[in-house]
Amino acid sequence: RDKPRCYLKICTIPRDLNVDSHWPVRTKHLQGITVHHVVYHPPSGCHLIISSANEEMDEERKPEGFLEGDVPLLLEQRYQLQLLAPYTLDVIDTHPFDYVNGEQALCLQLVHLKNTRNPDVLLPLIAVGTGFVNGESEAARATGRVYVYEVSEVVGLEGLEGRASYKVKQVFSSADLQDIKAPVTAICQLEGYMLVAQGPNPGMIGGSKLYVYEWVEEKLVGRAFFDAHLYITTLKTIKCFIICGDVHHSIHLLRWREDVRMLHLLARDPLPLSVHACEFLVMGSQLGMIASDDEKNVQIFIFNPNSPDYRKQQLTCRADVHVGTCINKFLRWPMPLRPHLGVRLAAHFATIDGALGAISPLSQEAFFRLRALSTLLVTAVPHVAGLNPRTWRLFRPTLSMKRRYAKNFLDANLLGRYLHLDLALQMQLAFALRHPRDAILGDLYELLVSTLIT
Repeated sequence: RDKPRCYLKICTIPRDLNVDSHWPVRTKHLQGITVHHVVYHPPSGCHLIISSANEEMDEERKPEGFLEGDVPLLLEQRYQLQLLAPYTLDVIDTHPFDYVNGEQALCLQLVHLKNTRNPDVLLPLIAVGTGFVNGESEAARATGRVYVYEVSEVVGLEGLEGRASYKVKQVFSSADLQDIKAPVTAICQLEGYMLVAQGPNPGMIGGSKLYVYEWVEEKLVGRAFFDAHLYITTLKTIKCFIICGDVHHSIHLLRWREDVRMLHLLARDPLPLSVHACEFLVMGSQLGMIASDDEKNVQIFIFNPNSPDYRKQQLTCRADVHVGTCINKFLRWPMPLRPHLGVRLAAHFATIDGALGAISPLSQEAFFRLRALSTLLVTAVPHVAGLNPRTWRLFRPTLSMKRRYAKNFLDANLLGRYLHLDLALQMQLAFALRHPRDAILGDLYELLVSTLIT
């Protein structure tokens, strides 16, 4: 008898999966804790989180003269690193930090570091930066630590449905050598090295500092440093280029030269800006830098020494827009490959109020066509409460403007209303633009496909 060549599988959608939204959403409730950072570990499929919980302070650590009896509990925030199992997202391992001395986790990042024993292999490790709350006295100094963890498989222990089980193992701690003389505020990888932002500290000259570490025999060895400004909030890298966002001095573009082991400043934004998050955008051979601030704005900068607007070591702002909410995280994502456009990278973002969005680059031809359509839609269709969407998206600076507005952002929510118009009005708008309707629909379709996560 012939063996069956086809199979019929009957599957069910998990009960905790919500498919009624734009993206399927699965919610995991973590009772009693606050999640500060999340990172995904691809080799194991696990997630690692930095969480904190308010717990009662130990008796021996309570201050002298503390009242007893019917008084509110004296609570303290205790941070910990937790490993979540794949598929179920259950907590399978926990590593607490030194809460006795007031240690708080400030950053969490997956880094791929060079292995000195095998230079062709990059090790996927988890890096955590912390800081200590040492009080406000003049003698108190802000210190920090760097931890490096490894996610390893537990031999002989099975997880869900016979899958492997994992645990977190600490392979390095800067406390074994000496505490860092400043809190660690940001971490990222840099071509097999680890880039660490430290500071500020009253005892340090020049504020924050950037250090480049190499992973040598399960230890971090410093190779280069750079004097930054006040307080670095975010770090991003692409190849040998680095952007760092400062809490007051906007963003800086640096280059890492491995041959001489030096960080070189290429350009910076001369205007003050409180940066919450930053990321790179790529459109063929063009490289852009995107930054969000505390005024709910987004700006895109470029570094082009051949431009007539270029000034020595200054970034040029090419686009700005008011988003209406604070963006605290950007994530690069590759767009569908188009041979005539080259490599393109979009940036998905998350906001502090739980919203998700995307910013993607456009070709020059599609941009001019959609910008003309956006101008017509402002007056061709009614808007909510009669408000003007172009005025709402206008850049809102903290201080008086010291440059011209760079209105090169397009609102996809406004452009999407073209798809919901009747055919006669679509043809009328296309005739006014002197472009075929199919070309406009093709641009909108390309814009929709470019922001999908597959």
